[in-house]
Amino acid sequence: MSEPSRQTVFISHANPADNDAAGWLAAKLSALGYSVWVDVEKFRGAESIWRTIEPVLRNQARCMILVLSRFTFGDDGLLRQGVANEMDLALTLERNHPRFVLPWILDDLPFANLPIQLQNRMSVPDRRWSAALVRIIEYLDSLHIVASPGADQGADLLQRLLIAEDIGVSNATATYDLNRLECLSLPEHIYSIEENSLISDGVATSNAYEGRLLSFHAIEGASRLFGKGEPKEYSLADSLQSGITSLGLSPKDMMAAVVELTKKALYAHLRAKGLVERFRVNKGPVFFFNSITVPEGKITIKLPENSRAAPRNLWG
Repeated sequence: MSEPSRQTVFISHANPADNDAAGWLAAKLSALGYSVWVDVEKFRGAESIWRTIEPVLRNQARCMILVLSRFTFGDDGLLRQGVANEMDLALTLERNHPRFVLPWILDDLPFANLPIQLQNRMSVPDRRWSAALVRIIEYLDSLHIVASPGADQGADLLQRLLIAEDIGVSNATATYDLNRLECLSLPEHIYSIEENSLISDGVATSNAYEGRLLSFHAIEGASRLFGKGEPKEYSLADSLQSGITSLGLSPKDMMAAVVELTKKALYAHLRAKGLVERFRVNKGPVFFFNSITVPEGKITIKLPENSRAAPRNLWG
């Protein structure tokens, strides 16, 4: 059992490269009611003070999520000093508090490049942050770390993480989640149509397989939607289990096609709602804000004077 007095989740990360991931994880866990400690000074570009960090690790933390990426290491291949200090103390504490350190690997950092103390131990290798969050929560549960939904520490931590002076945080319940949308249901059937059919706007289709496209759209109105040729109907459940032999699609191929169609359907829905589409380099489209709230399609962000010029992700 975890000690009642040691319920804090300590998040260690390198600045500024891993700020986004560490801040996101801290916000998510805090919103769920976990007691979280993260070095806020790193988000502001200031130097961390070891004497304020060490007591938290020694006396309050039950575990440390060690955020790792290629940028956590210097040109010499060694961990950056601040992260190394936190890791060394955390591994010492592991003698009395088993499984104290959980590495979370953000990118393609090879396991062989990890410090020798971290090799051959449980880690979270998921690059998708939402998947990593599930694994991390399972880890916290296994340590009997208790979440207290409704506690105020979530908003307090977010307030300290924010650097802009004109941004506020409240404890009010949010009705959106910008990082993961759950697929609650799928259609019972999926259809294939000829690749050279005249496709109407708003019809989401997949890549071509054996000269045919896949779509979730029903047969009704086929002549209007598809121009020529009747769509072929398949049971979606059967297709996901056995594939579609006539199109050369395995169950794995079908899963990829369904994910593709679901994403395209979501994007079409967001466009229909009037959201403005923007693209991030090598990361695909991001939908944020409606056109009314983005004057002339431009957004201005003010950074504090002591911050480094660095890319910022914006969602909404």
